[in-house]
Amino acid sequence: MKIKFVVGCFLIAAAFLFGAYFSNPSFWQAVLINTGTSFIALGIGLVLVNIYLEQNARKGAVKSLFVLSNSAIAGVHNHFLNTCWAKFGRDEFGKIIDEYVKSNGNPKSLKLEVREYFYELVKNDRALFNHLDSMAESLTELSRLVGWSLNASLLESSLNSRIAINKLKELDLDDSEDAKNSATEYLLDADLKGQETRHILLKLADIEE
Repeated sequence: MKIKFVVGCFLIAAAFLFGAYFSNPSFWQAVLINTGTSFIALGIGLVLVNIYLEQNARKGAVKSLFVLSNSAIAGVHNHFLNTCWAKFGRDEFGKIIDEYVKSNGNPKSLKLEVREYFYELVKNDRALFNHLDSMAESLTELSRLVGWSLNASLLESSLNSRIAINKLKELDLDDSEDAKNSATEYLLDADLKGQETRHILLKLADIEE
């Protein structure tokens, strides 16, 4: 209805300006031109108002999505972070993540002892998997609500995190080197892409941490 009204304003403006073009008396020509430009201004004003209202509505929707997903994403990240800090220390774990990111997600860039530790987490830490299940469920709902219309990057990061979680759950934990490499890759990707999803939501909602 709003779009029809805006289009109507521009059509009426066009009609008045068209009439002014073929109007001879200067008085009526001026009246028609002024009326036509008034409708143009009204149409432009409606467009700007609708853009502003839509942006605010989108921010409100994103804030709701953030509330919906934040707890589950934070659950995985905080549990994983606290566990790894206890094992490696805060600074050393930061270096591990930096090394993984710089290698474009190649688990072989990390030391064997690091990969073995991540593998043992995947194999034995049930609390971690409970958090991952909750995040996967939350991201599934988020993907349905977002679709392609809100933000393609948000959808992509959300889907990538879910894919990593699914691969992790389907992994054959046979203690092989390949299994340790894959467990490391999928676990880190699930957390990193989950965090990426969270940061995109914060940016879209214009929320400062």
